[in-house]
Amino acid sequence: MRPFLDVLYLPKWLSALAVVASFMLLGRGRLSTRLAAPFSVAVGVVAIGLLAQIGDGLDARAVALAMTFLLTAITAFVIGPQTLARGWVRRAVWSGLLRGVTLGVVLGFAGGVLTLPAGLLYRGEKVRYFGLFNYPNIAGTIALTSVVLAGASSVAHRRFTPLLAILPMGGALALADARGTTLAAAAFVSLFVFLWLWRHRPRTRQLLAGGVLVFGTVGGYTVQRSGLSSRADIDKLASGRLETWGRSLAYLDSPVDWLFGVGLSRNHSFVSYTAAPTTGSEKGLVGMRGAATDSTYVDLITRTGLIGLTLFLVLIAILVKRVWCGWRGATKAADESAVALAALICAMLHMLTDSTTFTFGLTLAFVVWPLAGGAALRIALFGRYSARTVP
Repeated sequence: MRPFLDVLYLPKWLSALAVVASFMLLGRGRLSTRLAAPFSVAVGVVAIGLLAQIGDGLDARAVALAMTFLLTAITAFVIGPQTLARGWVRRAVWSGLLRGVTLGVVLGFAGGVLTLPAGLLYRGEKVRYFGLFNYPNIAGTIALTSVVLAGASSVAHRRFTPLLAILPMGGALALADARGTTLAAAAFVSLFVFLWLWRHRPRTRQLLAGGVLVFGTVGGYTVQRSGLSSRADIDKLASGRLETWGRSLAYLDSPVDWLFGVGLSRNHSFVSYTAAPTTGSEKGLVGMRGAATDSTYVDLITRTGLIGLTLFLVLIAILVKRVWCGWRGATKAADESAVALAALICAMLHMLTDSTTFTFGLTLAFVVWPLAGGAALRIALFGRYSARTVP
C-alpha cells in the first residue's frame, strides 16, 4: 500500500490550497492588514534566504521553499485572521479540521495493522509504531495537530466535548514514541488548562501557583538525577540529533554564512542510512542538500543565518506579546488568546526537533499560525471597539 500512498503527496498540497480558497470564500474575499508587522518579518526571513543564494543561482527547490513559507504567512496573517473573526466560521473551521485530522490519525494507525511489519521501527529495545504514516515523527506531529485543534474547537464552541479527542491522540503519541512531540502536546494541554483556570476560577489561583512551584522543583530534581550533564546524555535524549545538527552547521564556512546562511536550498541535512529499517541497523549518515534539518532553529540558521533566526524569533515574540495582552486584558477574546498562547509555546517546543512547523500544508503550521493570527486580530478589534466606547 505504501507506493500507492506516496501518490497522495500532491493531493496533500492541493487540499491545503483548497483550505486557503475556502478561507477566502468564508471571509468574503476580505484581507487583513492589521498584522503587517509579523507578515513583514516572515517576508524578511524568506528574502534573506533568497538573497543568500543569489550568488550560486536560484533553483526550483529554493523557489518552492520560498513559496511554501510565504503561503503560510499569507494564510496566517493576511487571509485567515479576517476569516476567523466571525464566530460561526471559527466553529466550522476548527471543528471540521478536528474531525478530519482525528479520523485520519485513527485510520492511519488502525490501517497500519494491515501492512505490518512495515509500520514498525526498532531502535534498540524500543519499538515505535506509526501505522500508515511515513515515519513515527510524522504520525506524532499530526496527532499533536489534533490536540491543538481540540483546544481551538473547544474555545470556539464554548464546550469541553472537543477536548475528548486528546485521549486517543495521547495513545497515538505513545505508540509513535515521539518524545519531542509528546512534550509539546503536554505543554499545550498544561498551559491551556492553567490559563483557563486562572481566568475563570480565581479561587484556584493559589493552588495553581503551588502546583507550578512543585512541578518545577520535581522536574529540576528529576533532571539532576537523570544525569543530563554531558553532551552524550543530551544527544541520547535527542535521539542522536546533536551530531546531525553539528554536521549541518559545519557547512557555514565564514562569518557571512553564519549571519546570512547559505541559501534556502544550499543547506545540508543528514539522515541515518539504514540497510534494514525494521531492524534499525544503521550504516551511517547521508548528507542531503536542501533537505530539512530536524530542528526549525538549526534549519533557519543554515538557510538564513543568525539574522533570519532572529527575525523568526521576533515574529514569535510579536504574536506572543499580543495574545498575552489579550489574555490579561478584559476582552471577549481572552479564551482564544489562551489557546493561541498555548499553541505558540507548543510550536516553539516542537520546533526544537522538527523543521515543518512553518511549512505550508495541512500540518501543525496550518493550525498554529492562523490560530495565533486570528486571536491577535480579534484582540486588536476589541481594543479599537473599547477605545471608541470609552467616554
